[in-house]
Amino acid sequence: MLKQAASKMARPRSTFFRVSQKIPTMEHAREVVRALRSQGELVEYKFMRCPETRQYLRYGFVVYKQPENAEKVLEQRFIKVPPGIFKTACEVKVETAGSRS
Repeated sequence: MLKQAASKMARPRSTFFRVSQKIPTMEHAREVVRALRSQGELVEYKFMRCPETRQYLRYGFVVYKQPENAEKVLEQRFIKVPPGIFKTACEVKVETAGSRS
């Protein structure tokens, strides 16, 4: 029983994110990932795309390797992407996957 509880706690944690600005290029998407990665090691990330145009939508999912990194990000709720490739600072809102608030 203790092993089972420990393995559940160590599982990677999936989170949902929304970006405050359009993501016109792969370089913009990489900047968002860089900001998310600054909070902890990622196992996986996925930006959603329009099925017809293949353009990036302003949301996706990210999986943190360590659940405590995901918890830290969820407590902060917002991560800033500094201006650079984005003309102005961009915010990434992070939520628990499956919940929308």
